[in-house]
Amino acid sequence: MEAERSFAVVRKTLTDHPHDSMAILVRGRGHLPALLQKLRDAGIAYQAVDIDRLTDLPEIIDVLALTRAFAHLGDRVAWLGLLRSPWVGVGWSDLLRLVFNAPHASVLECLLDEQRVAALSSDGQRVVRKFNADIRPHLVVDRSAALHRRVENAWFDLGGPGLLRDAGAVENVYRYLAVLASLEVGGTLPDFVELQDQLDSEHVSTIESARLQIMTMHKAKGLQFDHVLLHGLGRYPRPRTPAVMSWFDLPDARGGEEKIISPVGRRDELTRDRVHQFIEKTESAKDAHETGRLLYVACTRARKSLHLVGHAEISRDFESLRKPQSNTLLSLLWPAVENQYVQAFESFDPSTVGNDSGDALWIEPVLRRFDSPWALPNLSTVPGQPELAGDEEAEAYEVDYYWVGAEARLAGTIVHRWLQLAADGQA
Repeated sequence: MEAERSFAVVRKTLTDHPHDSMAILVRGRGHLPALLQKLRDAGIAYQAVDIDRLTDLPEIIDVLALTRAFAHLGDRVAWLGLLRSPWVGVGWSDLLRLVFNAPHASVLECLLDEQRVAALSSDGQRVVRKFNADIRPHLVVDRSAALHRRVENAWFDLGGPGLLRDAGAVENVYRYLAVLASLEVGGTLPDFVELQDQLDSEHVSTIESARLQIMTMHKAKGLQFDHVLLHGLGRYPRPRTPAVMSWFDLPDARGGEEKIISPVGRRDELTRDRVHQFIEKTESAKDAHETGRLLYVACTRARKSLHLVGHAEISRDFESLRKPQSNTLLSLLWPAVENQYVQAFESFDPSTVGNDSGDALWIEPVLRRFDSPWALPNLSTVPGQPELAGDEEAEAYEVDYYWVGAEARLAGTIVHRWLQLAADGQA
């Protein structure tokens, strides 16, 4: 609901003011995935400043699981994620039956156990057997074969391109493969942490000069926009973890600083230490002042209009409206906007979102799966490329020089054919 409301505001503002700039500001980048997906689905161009990371995209999450599974056949989490991915689509019950009571066996060993596969549902057996047939050719370890090529080929065979929504998603996958190619050594990855760090620095933006910009409130300091939307005001930041050792600087009589340090001991003793409590209370007060300053900075970025979007929770019985938590930006605005929330709550109909018993609302996630087994479509022959009738001709057509490689030879053939057609005036 919150993402839908913000999306409606963005679309109307950009339509009504075709020459104005607009910004969406959030407190944390984790508040944006649902809204960003709606913007991408609607084709609204935006420039995200250190927001939309490559690893946040669903197509990259699935390809990353495939990479981890290939680099380490015993990576249980990666293989389970691969089986649950949209390409395969094994149900939760079948997933449990497959690996149940096999703590020391890898998921791959369970997949090759015919007794375990036979215990699955009929749909689960069909899916798992097709997956085994598709993935088996790519499990042959060849150190001369690049890991990113194996991942790409398996991605095609499993139907990865068939589930992508647009060309931008395909480009994102190949950006990932380019990062993987730059880090792999000997057909594998020596360090997955390095890959994760490299991917975290890869950000996705549609158009650099887009009228709509998306950033955190900290990044917006010193900038101005015609229209500003503050999204997710009811969200609260990740709680600060109490430190085992805390310190605090106080000014002394000479204008210098004196450091007060709480004693180090067992963590359960910190809650009873007066000095530690004083330091934590002081830090909490500083965080509260910083929250107010952050809201002021965000609101003053707008030249013409400011839009505020945030949610307030209601009780489980739908009888009362709860005040926002004290560490949210909405709590600072509550005296000014409470009446509008009360009016919206009074016109709220619980039957439209829940049941009469007052139970919590559960939403079934939308699963994207193939309706029928996916196969790579037939590709037309490149002009000038000879058609190979059988395996014998294909083997005879292989390159004789190991240092050239079949891919380089085919690429050169295609380039020369197109150059010949261009010279003949046929291209």
